[in-house]
Amino acid sequence: MKNVKMDIFNALKTNQTLIDLGIESKQINIGFAPIIQSKLPAINFWQVTGTSSIADGKMCEFKEIYSFDIFAKTMIETENIALVINAILNEMNYVISMNNNTDLFEEDTKIYHKALRYKILS
Repeated sequence: MKNVKMDIFNALKTNQTLIDLGIESKQINIGFAPIIQSKLPAINFWQVTGTSSIADGKMCEFKEIYSFDIFAKTMIETENIALVINAILNEMNYVISMNNNTDLFEEDTKIYHKALRYKILS
């Protein structure tokens, strides 16, 4: 079985377009990490659920749902980063579908936030 989390993490942290958009590897977090205004933009991602299918007594596929949260100082930044994440996951042939793509604004911190959910087959 693939290590989806590490595959995604490595693909995100080495993607030149994300680097050009101002995202360094320390701004990409597996799990929940505090969002620090001076370290924006940032990406947090984690596995929400996972289910397996069994055929002839052997696991034949594993479906996982991953959540990605993008935080930035502008909405256009969150949109551009979301497009890159989508392209990376499609290139990795992991994505079955995108379930959710929500624009949010954190009123208390004045940070833009985009929430993405992907169903991934591994």
